[in-house]
Amino acid sequence: MLELQTIHRKGEKLTRMARRKLIKDWAHDRETLGLTEFTSREKKAFSIRYERDLERISQEPGMVLI
Repeated sequence: MLELQTIHRKGEKLTRMARRKLIKDWAHDRETLGLTEFTSREKKAFSIRYERDLERISQEPGMVLI
């Protein structure tokens, strides 16, 4: 993501193939930036909320979740 932001900040454009290659080249990088780190408790709360939301949405008339 940082590499993509750097490219776009410079006003450069990537072709679809170039963007895919960049993503593939950086796929191994698992360094955390500390921006979206959550505790185990927070992750569990998000998961419970997500399940509840899916259940509520699935009850809406005409909704089919796949």
